[in-house]
Amino acid sequence: MLYHEYKVYQELGPGEGIPAVHDYCREMYRHRGERRYRCYIIMEQLGPSLHKIMHCRLGRPRLASSGLFFSLEEVVSIGDRVISTLRHIHNRGFVHRDVQPGNIVFDRFQERVLLIDYAVAQRYRSATTLRHFPRQASRMVGSPVFISVNSHRDHTVSRRDDMESLGYVLVYLFRGQLPWQHFPPEASDLMLVTKSTIMIEDLCRGLKPFYEYFHSVKALAFDETPNYDGLRRILRGLVA
Repeated sequence: MLYHEYKVYQELGPGEGIPAVHDYCREMYRHRGERRYRCYIIMEQLGPSLHKIMHCRLGRPRLASSGLFFSLEEVVSIGDRVISTLRHIHNRGFVHRDVQPGNIVFDRFQERVLLIDYAVAQRYRSATTLRHFPRQASRMVGSPVFISVNSHRDHTVSRRDDMESLGYVLVYLFRGQLPWQHFPPEASDLMLVTKSTIMIEDLCRGLKPFYEYFHSVKALAFDETPNYDGLRRILRGLVA
């Protein structure tokens, strides 16, 4: 799986929000006489993930314009940059399939926002013809809290699902929680019921541009290209 991730990084190449990956190494060792291997990806030094930053900010004084962990300005800036990264990934023919706070990190200088962990990334279109693959039997992948409704239902994940997951991440960064987050990971069916029945207006109460974001993303067809620039403009409306 780690070698698959390394190959995906190679396919993505240099791009906004993609960390620099230098090499893949495999080291042989013996355990009770049995030959085994340790595998490594050598990449640039990374900074903290959004998940770690949230834990570090627990209990800090809040500004009037702030959410529980991040201000609206921070949420919009992160969302804007991750949308650009997802566009690059999608243009290269891949879907990430696990957009979550633990996979969004800063670089070591906390200047760039990077999307990492491509262990479950896969192609959504042919590398030669560029034709979108049809729907096929699939299974749920990614963090149950942040995956799309389609992924919960074992539908083939496409570009629209990465964008839906990002929407949940952004609401979570500001609110500090999602309505289905109290369910244990194994209760994904209960998460699905909550995600598929909650009104978008209730999920995004007080954050009107997020209504437009989710309505736009959820209206996308399976093989439709998201309007990345339009989604970025919607997010910027939060701080306009």
